[in-house]
Amino acid sequence: MGTITTVGVNTILGTARKKVFWWRNKGKVQDLQRVVLVYVFVFIVWGLYRLLFRMPEWFEETVLKAMVFGVPVFVAVIRVEKKTLTDLGMVTKGLLAALYFGLLFGLWLAVFGNIVAFLRDGGVSFNPDVSVLKFGNLMMLGLVTAFWEQLLFVGYFLPRVVKDLGSELLGLLIVAFMFAVLHMPIQVAQGVDLGQMTIRFILLYSLAFGNGVLYLRLKNLAAPIFAHVAWGSVIYLFG
Repeated sequence: MGTITTVGVNTILGTARKKVFWWRNKGKVQDLQRVVLVYVFVFIVWGLYRLLFRMPEWFEETVLKAMVFGVPVFVAVIRVEKKTLTDLGMVTKGLLAALYFGLLFGLWLAVFGNIVAFLRDGGVSFNPDVSVLKFGNLMMLGLVTAFWEQLLFVGYFLPRVVKDLGSELLGLLIVAFMFAVLHMPIQVAQGVDLGQMTIRFILLYSLAFGNGVLYLRLKNLAAPIFAHVAWGSVIYLFG
């Protein structure tokens, strides 16, 4: 009888401790739940779209990404958290430094990627389809693409994961992984071989990790956006 009573008391105490822990960390739990829910939504919707459908690229990167990437972020931040766009790094403070370091990092990573390609293939080829018009369109489209992707991963996910886990490094590692994984369905749909897919995953992971560091240090979304654009433009020129 005493054993049964002891077990019952321990169960009640254990439940009470869990409730107290949850109550004390309620904000953190809710933040991480929203991050997970938004990511799962984006991954499923965008991943299935990439696997099953294709529409004009300009429509995908502007309208569709605004709906799939942007709307959940704005709803979560403005309506649920009752915060403003400045909480997403959309500020003018430190803009010049953000542009400089963003472009510098993006170009460096793109050059590194081409060095890897050179070591693998024995050479680097210039994209024969490049023209001034195409490159100009690419830059504008790339800017929109970078905005939506960095808004979601660096502006929204990263600060909340870092804050709630209490570790910058762990937050960077997790969000960079999430970013790279999201880009894998299109690789599968395009029939990219495992070796090439692995290289692209590493480059995407490196881009996301570096962009995260830039954002955490500069507190300006322009830094990862322009790093993304610079990286993509060089990859296009020599892709």
